[in-house]
Amino acid sequence: MASRVKGLGTGPPPEAPSSRPGGSGPAHRLPRPTVREPGRSSPGASRPGPPRSPFRIVAYVAVFACLVGLSLLLKASAGSGGSPAPSNRLSPGPPGASGQSAGPAQPGPSPIVDSPWAGQACSQGNVLPRGFRLAAAFQTTAETAASWEDGLAQGSVHSPLHDFAPGATVAVCYIDGPWQPPPEVKNVYDKQGVVADRGIVLVVQNQAAPIQGPIAPHESLPAQRPTSTPRP
Repeated sequence: MASRVKGLGTGPPPEAPSSRPGGSGPAHRLPRPTVREPGRSSPGASRPGPPRSPFRIVAYVAVFACLVGLSLLLKASAGSGGSPAPSNRLSPGPPGASGQSAGPAQPGPSPIVDSPWAGQACSQGNVLPRGFRLAAAFQTTAETAASWEDGLAQGSVHSPLHDFAPGATVAVCYIDGPWQPPPEVKNVYDKQGVVADRGIVLVVQNQAAPIQGPIAPHESLPAQRPTSTPRP
């Protein structure tokens, strides 16, 4: 029994036969599996890019919205035409004909009105053209207005109000705007460096058609109530 134990020996265990040719050399070892650490990528793999900022996305959306709004605005402006020039049976001048810019008249002071009927008569569509402004409206009689108009023309024009009954009610309307006086009158005003921007329209009660009065610079036609002997 002791010899058996002694025969086992205490030396190193015998080496396993080598798999190399010749049978010598260290034993062939199996490859060790590699463990990939979390968070590390292989050398050949592409790294993902940084996440997109939410502010950049908001900026893209805002730019796109601005481009859409600009295109709609350009389309609307291209499709809308300019407003037609004011015109009526009194034949006011076209916009800019009297040296004034086109478009609605600039807001001014409230008109001087001495009676509700005169204010209403002078505000009718066939009396007050679009783009013009009512400066004053006075109520008087045909006789007084005829004499007053003759005095303004210094005898060169006979007022058509003489053809109406002397006591007929008349509204005298002072209207400011781009009036177009006759060519010979306009030439005189152009030489003087003034603009004929005020016209007088006469409205006879119960008469549909108004009567065109004188056209001159507003300095020459101050808003005054007509009298039989107009002021010089």
